[in-house]
Amino acid sequence: PSLRWLHQAAPWAGLAGCAALAVLGHRRRHLLGGFAVALLFGVLVNAAITGGLSGPHERYQSRVIWLPVVLVLLALLRRRTAAR
Repeated sequence: PSLRWLHQAAPWAGLAGCAALAVLGHRRRHLLGGFAVALLFGVLVNAAITGGLSGPHERYQSRVIWLPVVLVLLALLRRRTAAR
């Protein structure tokens, strides 16, 4: 039983969720949307800088790719607690 699929799907889901948070946050003028935009920008800048300086290696992006996943999970937790 391999968890490779989870390690590949989680970052993509986090980035997609972060993009959705950016759009929804911009519409509602919420601070979470601004944070999502800054986070997406930071991930892209990290990829550009580390890829440009030393070539593309997964270990550089893996240091920051967990951040969008955590942001989406925190947003879902916030929404769940607000619904109660």
